[in-house]
Amino acid sequence: MANETNDTPAEVADKVLDEKPKFAGYTLDDLRYRRAVVALRKEFAREKLVEDYENVRHWTPFAQDGKGKKASKAATIARKLIGGLNYLDYAMIGLSLFSSARKVAGFFKPKK
Repeated sequence: MANETNDTPAEVADKVLDEKPKFAGYTLDDLRYRRAVVALRKEFAREKLVEDYENVRHWTPFAQDGKGKKASKAATIARKLIGGLNYLDYAMIGLSLFSSARKVAGFFKPKK
């Protein structure tokens, strides 16, 4: 009773497929709209990239936050430590680090 017209399954399938509207393509307005949306997305992505770059470029562990408060206690201590040293102190710290690194590297060096 479901098939009252006595159509074959192939004929029913052809009728169903013929009822769908065919895609006729995009109009010029559709294309312009799509291009504008893509351009807008590109602009947002570019702005986000530039903002992220600026944030990374200006970030330092010793920086202050935007409210004028210190970033952290460690940053305050490091700032005072670095600010209170002169060139001779830097040279002595460098020599000490170099000799320590040489001893550690010598420990891992294969014995002859």
